[in-house]
Amino acid sequence: MPSGTLKHQVVTGMTGAIDIGATKILGVAQYSGRNPSTWRAATADFQSFRSVITAYVLACGGDVPEALVVDVAGHREGNIYRLTNADWPSFRVDDIEAEFGCQLEIYNDLQLAVIGLTHANLDRLPVLKLGLMPASAAQVGVATDSTGVNDGVGMGSGAALPLARESGWMMPGLPPRTELSELLAFVDRSCMRELHRRAGWEDLLGGKVGVENVVDFCMEGRVDSVTTSPALKAFVADYRRQHGSVAPLMTRAVMGLEAQRAVRGQVLRLMAACSDLHSAVLGWYLKSCIEGNQLSELAVQGSVLAGTPGYAQHVARPGGPFMQALMAPSRKVSVTEHCRILLVPNSVNLAVIGGLAMARGMARL
Repeated sequence: MPSGTLKHQVVTGMTGAIDIGATKILGVAQYSGRNPSTWRAATADFQSFRSVITAYVLACGGDVPEALVVDVAGHREGNIYRLTNADWPSFRVDDIEAEFGCQLEIYNDLQLAVIGLTHANLDRLPVLKLGLMPASAAQVGVATDSTGVNDGVGMGSGAALPLARESGWMMPGLPPRTELSELLAFVDRSCMRELHRRAGWEDLLGGKVGVENVVDFCMEGRVDSVTTSPALKAFVADYRRQHGSVAPLMTRAVMGLEAQRAVRGQVLRLMAACSDLHSAVLGWYLKSCIEGNQLSELAVQGSVLAGTPGYAQHVARPGGPFMQALMAPSRKVSVTEHCRILLVPNSVNLAVIGGLAMARGMARL
């Protein structure tokens, strides 16, 4: 809708936050003394950043927050922003502020997620906690294995803006002479052959891609517990055609929710092996995040962990590959003694929680 046809007014004391993801958008409006209202949309329905703000204001009945914080995956040059996960034109923050009359700040989603972690009431949220909270919780972080593998690190005191980095492209550090090192070598060869680059954490963990690579590794007979057959290969290929990825099959099969009877045992053994490998890699990745940044608390979100009810608990079971990786001997700090890990479902949007906290601070200035 053109801005000239939209009547809008800035509401004193109203704050807002918008999370613009690769596929989904979540907007929250917080009025003074009222429960927050939410607005959801598909990213593909918009052609520009400005059109998102227009739709958000329209959903608020023409009300514009006094302070609005938006998180994006993008690149900034001075006051000009360009999104990297949407083919939209570049935009200037001051142009949007002048048009709508509000204070607007743009942040990286992981930066706001770290801030959100320090403001979220975790005792009231469906969060799986591993380990006890240390006496000092100054350094906290957020990691994700959704469409990409990234991590953000910041001080819980909020003294400085958190650091966000695309750690997914870093070469994984996995124990040598193990199935994990063989998996890395297998995926590395594939990346060099097809993408002309070395493999990173993202190629082992990142959403659909990571699971696909782990399944391909197991399907080639690289794991002793897996015996492939023409029927199993046909089943997996058919599942890929129907669903676009075998990632849902891995989590659902491990939880006993899916598999054709004719190949049920083979599917369960295959997906159990894939799940164990993927969980172990995830454990080593989180261990590197914790030790490299000396974290006291780390929140983890991702498509695989959140994909099937109960799967996160299965991954974090005592003695499982995930916990073994986390507790592996190290010359650095002990993960289990110095850091609490939180497996946070995707329904808890830490970036929006952080965005609202930042907007409240802006409104008080």
